[in-house]
Amino acid sequence: MTEPLYFQWQNEHLLKTIYPLRDVKLRDFLVYFAEIDIWAQYKNRPAAALEADTRAYHDTQKRLSRQALDDYNEMRAYFMTPDMRAFYTEKFGAVDEVELAKINQLHAIFIANLPKLNDVRKEKYFISQHEPQWVNRRTEARRLIAQKKRRVEGIAPTHPKHPQEVQELDKMEDVMLPMIDEELIRLRTFIKTFEKIEGRKLELFKAKETAQRRKDEIKRKLPQLETNLRPLEAKHATLSAELNRLKSPPDYREAEKHFANPNPASIFGANIEAGFLKKLSEMRKTLIGEYGYANNKTLALRNHLFNWQQYLKELEKEAVTLEVNLRNMPATWARRAESETRLALLRGSIIEILQSEINELTNFHAGLEAIVKTKAEIETATKAKEQELARVEQNLAVYRKDFQAMKEELATAEATLATDEITYLTEYKPAGPVTNKHIARAKVEQYQASLVGKTRDELLEEIVQRFIQNPERYPLWLQYMVIHFSGMRYKSAHGSWASPTDFLGRWHTHQTEKTLKGLDDSAIETCCREKLAQYADRAKAPALARSLDKTWAGKRDMHLKGIASNGPKTRRAALNQLLVDEAKYDHSLLSEDQVLAVLLGMKDQFPAWMWKEIIALTPLRVNHVNEPLWEKLSPEEEAQKNAYESGELRALVGKWKEENMSGWREEHERSHQLIVTRAVCNETAEHCQHLRGHNPPGGLTSKAPWYMKQEKEAKIPGEPRPYFTKPKKQEDFTVGASILWLRFVQEEKSPWRIARPLVTKDGDGLLPAEFRGKKATGGWKYTETDIVIRTRTFTDTEKKQVTQEQWLRWIHEATVAAVGDTADGPVVLTFETALPDDDPGLSSIGLFRIWLSNALFMGSEDNYNGSFVGFVPEGQLPVEHLEEMLDWNKILRRQVMTPTELEAWRKKNIRRQ
Repeated sequence: MTEPLYFQWQNEHLLKTIYPLRDVKLRDFLVYFAEIDIWAQYKNRPAAALEADTRAYHDTQKRLSRQALDDYNEMRAYFMTPDMRAFYTEKFGAVDEVELAKINQLHAIFIANLPKLNDVRKEKYFISQHEPQWVNRRTEARRLIAQKKRRVEGIAPTHPKHPQEVQELDKMEDVMLPMIDEELIRLRTFIKTFEKIEGRKLELFKAKETAQRRKDEIKRKLPQLETNLRPLEAKHATLSAELNRLKSPPDYREAEKHFANPNPASIFGANIEAGFLKKLSEMRKTLIGEYGYANNKTLALRNHLFNWQQYLKELEKEAVTLEVNLRNMPATWARRAESETRLALLRGSIIEILQSEINELTNFHAGLEAIVKTKAEIETATKAKEQELARVEQNLAVYRKDFQAMKEELATAEATLATDEITYLTEYKPAGPVTNKHIARAKVEQYQASLVGKTRDELLEEIVQRFIQNPERYPLWLQYMVIHFSGMRYKSAHGSWASPTDFLGRWHTHQTEKTLKGLDDSAIETCCREKLAQYADRAKAPALARSLDKTWAGKRDMHLKGIASNGPKTRRAALNQLLVDEAKYDHSLLSEDQVLAVLLGMKDQFPAWMWKEIIALTPLRVNHVNEPLWEKLSPEEEAQKNAYESGELRALVGKWKEENMSGWREEHERSHQLIVTRAVCNETAEHCQHLRGHNPPGGLTSKAPWYMKQEKEAKIPGEPRPYFTKPKKQEDFTVGASILWLRFVQEEKSPWRIARPLVTKDGDGLLPAEFRGKKATGGWKYTETDIVIRTRTFTDTEKKQVTQEQWLRWIHEATVAAVGDTADGPVVLTFETALPDDDPGLSSIGLFRIWLSNALFMGSEDNYNGSFVGFVPEGQLPVEHLEEMLDWNKILRRQVMTPTELEAWRKKNIRRQ
């Protein structure tokens, strides 16, 4: 046998419409409390106790580095896909052509621009700039849907265009808006995945940017340094060779033999450049000629050596000039090819050949000189040469060090530029020592990731086990609200519930009036006699006859007197009222389940449209809603409802809805059942206070005076004592307290939100004193009567005088669920309505996290966002109702506890309250 449904969120159709963010808010509850618990577990642990956790942290970060890039690439690939028709057709079964065109247009923009963006900062801006545009698109889509709804509502169901309009509306709601939401969610996901790799990506980008800049700089400086280094190295080589010749003189006869050959081509080959070959031949010929007849042969050789060295210098100078020109001149320089050819000749052969000839000539001179010089002269020359070489080596060491350092820096820059981005982004590099905070954050992320794959039932199971195992941690009101309100949609609860007992009475009244209307006066008189006889026989008398309640007894006796009268109209009216009150009294004796059973048994008496509306507004919806559009009549049902013959029933249902519009508040305070299908901030807070044993007035305006009254009267027992204060520290946020926020608005709003002037016991008014003092910079003038208004006059951009007027209003209410510390600072957890972090365009009810710094921050004068906190200790808790609503076996639809175990748990954790 299938387990019955006990709560509306267990019905899949109701779940999808009433709880659009059920999974999100169940996960949020687990994560926000886990942040507090995990930090409490790790914050005081010594480093020695964190070794295993540290190793696990590093392993996790390595994996997350890879995952972050994969997630980014996945979203990038999505937005680089040109045509999304197949994707959206598969997801929604159809596409809206207009939205598909806009989506494809967005993707075309990404395809055209994203690959060109090498600057990480520009890439982030490019991706992020599309989010507000898409939010505006979603706003426009909602406006169009609202416009279409008004059109559909304004067209008669029998109008020939009605089916088409309804079909278009359905497509807008079921395809168009979901497509926009999906694209917005994915765009935001893309932004988040980019943010996860942004730090490393920017780090690499900046490193490459710096490396390229340094490489270019080195490339400019290195040739000049190399140019400066070359003559020093040449001189060093020359001096070293000369020193070696002094210490070990060469055989001059070998050099003499070398220069005896007048044809250098036979030595160096025939491919020598013609001009140089001619020059070299002439130099050799002159050398041999003068050497032969010179009286002082060493002097002659020395003179030639000097000339040859000068020639080498000229060639070196020419080469350097060519190198500089080739570096500095543009690629289109007319003489580039000619210069490159000449430089190649100089560096490739001419200078090398001439240097080798000079070396031979130096050997020739040194060998001959060693014969004619004395030993003392050689020693003196050797010492001088050693000193000169030492000076050159010292200078050369400095140049070589700079040159080598620059080459190493160039190699580093080139290695950085060659860094593979994928490898870099996926490589985990610890930024520093791992602390308790790092580990706590990682544990939270790990836990959060573990929840993503869990089903709704698994999430609920984990929450229930928390409540069972640690009931003192979670007050009963919070357990109730988390189980039954998490993920519920944001909209006023007004009109979401109507009393089934009241409907039964109205239906019986309608049927009674209809029946009596068909009887003539004689038949009415007969009925009156029979009714009097019925009341005379106690065994046959209705239940109303036995009522001792003064109100019911008074009505009964008045009606009996009326039906015993002689006037036909009086009898008819009295009989009608007696029959109506008999039925109402009978209904008052029934439990809600019995009333619902009666209605269910009467189903066939109601037309389809009427039964659908009865189900939608009563707890019958839990087990009897079996379609997605349970709140919306079909075209056929609309036609049936609006038909002329349905006028009376239409009026009956309309009156029932109207007079029960805000009845949910009184009913929840009485029964504490889950009866609404939506709620706004103050209505959610009122549910919390009902469960804490209190019945605050409705709306936001009355909340502050109510808390101040409780503080002043001090009648409610318990600690802390009742208070109403402007929060200044963490201790001001007591679990169960209401946080009330203020804001200035541009237009006068509902009287339910007026912020009337007040002063707390601590002397704090609604506005900070500095707003009126010398420190005020906003130029506002404040006026306080029974409301707070501020005005200021300024000159706008068109140089026109503009007067701005704003009204102070209570803007929001939340209930404190917990206060604690996390690795990122102290937090206040609240149960309220707000936009979730992953906003798909839906506000939702559930647990939210507020950083304490934000909870205490009041904003600037222009953007004032003041808050106050009101608290009363728990009153008389609705124990019996809480036991029913926190029945774990019904909540999880399986046996969590045996009857004995459940009774023991209730006795210990609910009744003790």
